[in-house]
Amino acid sequence: MDAKPPVVVGVDGSPTAMDAARWAAAYAVRHGASLCCVYGYHLPLYGFSPIGTLGEMEHFDARARGQAEDMLGTVAERLRTAYAGLQVDTRMETGGGTAVLVDASREAIATVVGARGGGGFTHLLLGSVADQVTVHGLGPVIVVRGPAPGRGPVLVGVDASEHAERALRYAAGEAALRGADLVVLHAYTEALHPRATDAMTEGRAEAERLLATTTADLHSLHPRLRVETRAVYTGRVDQAMIEASAGAVLTVVGCRGLGGLRSILLGSTSRALTHHAASPVAVVHRPA
Repeated sequence: MDAKPPVVVGVDGSPTAMDAARWAAAYAVRHGASLCCVYGYHLPLYGFSPIGTLGEMEHFDARARGQAEDMLGTVAERLRTAYAGLQVDTRMETGGGTAVLVDASREAIATVVGARGGGGFTHLLLGSVADQVTVHGLGPVIVVRGPAPGRGPVLVGVDASEHAERALRYAAGEAALRGADLVVLHAYTEALHPRATDAMTEGRAEAERLLATTTADLHSLHPRLRVETRAVYTGRVDQAMIEASAGAVLTVVGCRGLGGLRSILLGSTSRALTHHAASPVAVVHRPA
C-alpha cells in the first residue's frame, strides 16, 4: 500500500514559520499523515570573484548550509516532542522559497506557509513567497497568520463555481474532522436580472437559493456536521469575508469564483484574505 502523502510546511527559523509548523503538525496528526518541513536554500552568487576569495565564499556556503541543517533539525525535534508519534521529515532544497514549496505541494495533502519569514525564506511576506505559493501551489495552500485560535467554526465562501464547490467539500471535511461547525457564506448584491422592482429582495432570495442548493448534500456526507448558512449583502466581498473570519478556526476559499464571489481571483478576495483575515486561510486549488 502506498504511503499517505505528507503535509508540507515551509520553515526558516522565524517565529511566524514556527507558528505555521505547529499548525501544520496538528493538521498532520488530525489527518493521520506525516509532516515534511521544507527549507528553500539560495546558493551564493560567486560570479567573477577576486582572486583568493572563492575559498572564503565556499566556506561561507558550507557554514550557511550547516546552520540551515541545524535549524531544520531543531524544528523537527521540537515538533516530535510536542506531537508524540508524529513522523517529521526534513527537506532542504536549492532554490527560492516559492519554487521549492510549489514543487513540494505536488506531493502533499496540504501546503502550509507562515505569513512572513526570514533566512531561506527571507522574502516570505505576503506579496512574495506566501502570495506566490497561494497562486501556484496545488491542493489546499494554508497561510497561517500568527498563533491560530483553538476553537471556532470553519468558514467557507461560496458561489456557483466549481472552485467554490471544491472549497466547500474541503471545508466540510475539515469541520467534520475538528468537530466544529461549518459556516457557509455567500456575499451578494442586488439581483443580477431582477424580475420585479425590488432588486435587493430578489438578490437575497437568489443568495438563499444558492446556499440551499450548494449545501443540500452535506448532511449525507457528514451526518453530524452542523451547518450554518449566511447570505450577506455587501458591495465588498473581500471585506465581508474578512469580517466573518473573526473567530473562525479556519477560513476557506476557492482559488477563483463567480457570482457573489466573482472577484475571487488571487489578487483580489483570496489575496485580501491572506493579507487581512483574522484566522488561517486555506486557498483550495485542484490537486496534482
